[in-house]
Amino acid sequence: MQYERTLSTVWDDLLESLDSETRDLLDVLAFLNPDCISEDLLRGKPDTTSGNLTVNNSFRLTVMLSSLIRRNLLERNITTTCPSLRMHRLLQLTLLLNLDRRQEKRQEAFDNAVRLTRDALPRRDMTSRLPQFDAIWKQHMPQVLSLQAAFEQSNLSIAAGFEFASLLADAGSFLWEHRLNRIAIPLLTLGEKIVVAQLQEGETHSVLASIENFLAVLSAYDSVEDRRLAMQRLKRVVQLREGILRSLPDKTATLEQQIDLGRAWNDLAYIHADTEEFEEADQGTAKALELYKSLGDERSLRFRFAIQYQSIAAVRFGQGRLTEALDLSRRSYELCKSELGPRHLETARMEVEWSYVLIGAGDLHGALDRLMDALAVRSERLERDNPAILNTKYWIGTVYHYLDQLEEAEEYLRQAIEFGADSDLGKPDLARSQYRLALLLYEQRRWKEAVTFEEAALSSISDEEQATIFCDGDGRDKRKDITMEVLDRRVFLQNGRSTGPFRGERTGKV
Repeated sequence: MQYERTLSTVWDDLLESLDSETRDLLDVLAFLNPDCISEDLLRGKPDTTSGNLTVNNSFRLTVMLSSLIRRNLLERNITTTCPSLRMHRLLQLTLLLNLDRRQEKRQEAFDNAVRLTRDALPRRDMTSRLPQFDAIWKQHMPQVLSLQAAFEQSNLSIAAGFEFASLLADAGSFLWEHRLNRIAIPLLTLGEKIVVAQLQEGETHSVLASIENFLAVLSAYDSVEDRRLAMQRLKRVVQLREGILRSLPDKTATLEQQIDLGRAWNDLAYIHADTEEFEEADQGTAKALELYKSLGDERSLRFRFAIQYQSIAAVRFGQGRLTEALDLSRRSYELCKSELGPRHLETARMEVEWSYVLIGAGDLHGALDRLMDALAVRSERLERDNPAILNTKYWIGTVYHYLDQLEEAEEYLRQAIEFGADSDLGKPDLARSQYRLALLLYEQRRWKEAVTFEEAALSSISDEEQATIFCDGDGRDKRKDITMEVLDRRVFLQNGRSTGPFRGERTGKV
């Protein structure tokens, strides 16, 4: 209490000198990221900050901001590329503490902050990915995270509805595309909680289906056990999507609503492919493709066909139908590149997944070219410890290992594990990379170091699985192969596999 009183004393005189409109604006800003509030965000749609402030009265907004800057309640960022403001964190805390004592004002300010942010951010359309919106999402993502924190940390509950949940769902989608899973999952979990609280028993809503879908896919990276839960969640998503379409009058479903159902079928099918249930995977991917063909073609729905071809390619790869898998992977990459351009993250993902099939076909140099291209794109767009970059480096190191270029292989494999558990790289992926490096070190007779990495990798699997390896493995080399296959199968299929049904026609090292 003494701390709160001290903070209030610092700012009270200045706050009391503000007119009501300017104070309302400051309360809204308190829910946003204090380090960088874009002025473009404030000049959004009419009536988003108070009853009198509108985009048509830009001059009035300028006057209010000037007043706040003059009183040192805000300051301009001079280092940012676009006009933005900064608020002292102690002032932000004071404003939020004051709002916690004024429930009606707090709710109004929060709703307006949500509306400002929602209006500034383009809605994520799963029909395609529009690359021109990426910069906008990246610029304003801190505001979404600030709203999430304010909502969760408020002393009193804040009401939130579908608009905020939809914003969280879209943010989760963007973060997943950038493989920022640790940030995305709490956002989506909060969105799910908000939507469920709004729905009556038996009710469905598209926002809930979207959130469930993203949570299922995100959780699939963590462990085999989580992928089993993801399969159950995706079955619910299919039911939700089918229920939404059934509830609509005939021929009134939008293109996106129908595509959302196809996505749900496809994502569930992909999890079946991950667990090597290829018959179910084949049925689900075919069902989604048939739906897309009824809605458009490769020209009108290029992105969705690209995604679908890549999913079917993974199934064909696992079925041993390599010629089909290679053709589908190539078409997937080309469609994605023509839709989004060669430097988009989704294009890079299609290129990496194409490389998995090339490895299975024994075209190691072709795979290496694809992986190097994708690494260049990902390194340009993502941080060094991003799991997409680390996974690409694992595969580059693995291809070099297959080519007996051990020095290059070691370099990339060490880079793949250098951040360890501190990155978003899933535990199964880290263990696989550690064991691949151990195999390389064993080849070089660097026993002590090899054992260290081998033990680290084996610590990620259960005693029962380790016992199975030693029972089935007749001889040291056989045990190494079985261990690599066990660790490889624990990795989510989207991150690639090179053993079991996904070994393909390649011969030589496991």
